[in-house]
Amino acid sequence: MLVGLGFKPLEAAKLALIGNTAPVAFGSLGIPLTTLHSVTGLDLHALSSMVGRQLPVFSLLVPFWLVAAQVGWRGMREVWPACLVCGASVATAGSAESPAAGDILRAVFFHSLALALLVGVVVLLQAYVFPWMIPG
Repeated sequence: MLVGLGFKPLEAAKLALIGNTAPVAFGSLGIPLTTLHSVTGLDLHALSSMVGRQLPVFSLLVPFWLVAAQVGWRGMREVWPACLVCGASVATAGSAESPAAGDILRAVFFHSLALALLVGVVVLLQAYVFPWMIPG
């Protein structure tokens, strides 16, 4: 999909590999956790709770890592508030609900919440900080 959007193939592969790190691997319907549970016999709820406590750290770092890998540190300094909103919204929602949330909820809902918050920040910035950007 990234190549179709105009990214060079190696850049698209790099961004896809970074974006599909730990938060996505353990959030994809919990397949690694259910496999670990079936192989070892460990309690699935305890495994899910522990992963839910570890993933907010990675969820906070991944947006920064993606932007820095694509445009460098200078470009990342320009958009760090958007990275912070995305990472912090996924991390706080995921850590607050990690023991109670199911795997599908953790994978889909919290990232949708991050997208909604990012759109809200962009709209507020355009309306109040950069009003000259709004045509008409």
